[in-house]
Amino acid sequence: MKKVMVLLCALMMVIGAAGCGSTSTKDAGKPAEKKELIVGTEPSFAPFEFPDKQSGEITGFDMDLIKAMGKRAGFEKVTVKGMGFDALIPALDAGNIDVAIAGMSITDARKQKVNFTNPYYESGLMAIVKKENTTIKSLDDLKGKTIAVQLGTTGAEAAGKIEGATVKTFDTSDTACLELKNGGADA
Repeated sequence: MKKVMVLLCALMMVIGAAGCGSTSTKDAGKPAEKKELIVGTEPSFAPFEFPDKQSGEITGFDMDLIKAMGKRAGFEKVTVKGMGFDALIPALDAGNIDVAIAGMSITDARKQKVNFTNPYYESGLMAIVKKENTTIKSLDDLKGKTIAVQLGTTGAEAAGKIEGATVKTFDTSDTACLELKNGGADA
């Protein structure tokens, strides 16, 4: 499985929606009529999106990227809203945000609900264990173990398919890691 960093609802779709009513091709490439781009993210995935320790502002690679894209598209302001990972697609669907940017795998089920840009970062699924754990070396070693996962992720989906595993779900990846650190999970 490939984990892919993507933008949901391609920015150009937002720009097109902002200028609804004009079918002329001469309008293509013009700045957005809407002045503010509302972006949703789940800010616990450093270095891509995370709260700055001093200011509390959501920062990271994805935030720099979406702000640059918003500026280039003609938006005067880019406002970032932090929310649960599993709330991103419903927030798009409800019109509470214009786009989402977060570590999200492109799946067929998700593609039925939202549009994706081309991937700009790829990584694989993995499990983490405590340093002193020498018995779990692969996903096969998780059979019958307790696994802490982030709700709504492809990692949670994959963990649910492991034979005999107990899966504990958490709103953020850092709280899932805290469960591991505190001894409430094997991975």
